[in-house]
Amino acid sequence: MKLTTAEVEMIRSEVARLARVEISMVSDNTDFVSELGMGSLELLNLLAYVEQQLKVILPDESLISLTSIKLIKTKFETKDLEK
Repeated sequence: MKLTTAEVEMIRSEVARLARVEISMVSDNTDFVSELGMGSLELLNLLAYVEQQLKVILPDESLISLTSIKLIKTKFETKDLEK
């Protein structure tokens, strides 16, 4: 399942909101933790948001492995996630 441009932009917007930064600071390769200072609570909130908005269930290990837009896109492209 490939994310649409609108879905990617929705995730980018939520990352910016949770990290309290301008959306222009969130590129596909921006690391949420090291570059934006997001902690585990913000990452958990982001994953819950993605699951709710895209109607999918992400594995628990996603909390530590999905720390950029690029990694989220890759997860959706390589896994058979149901919408």
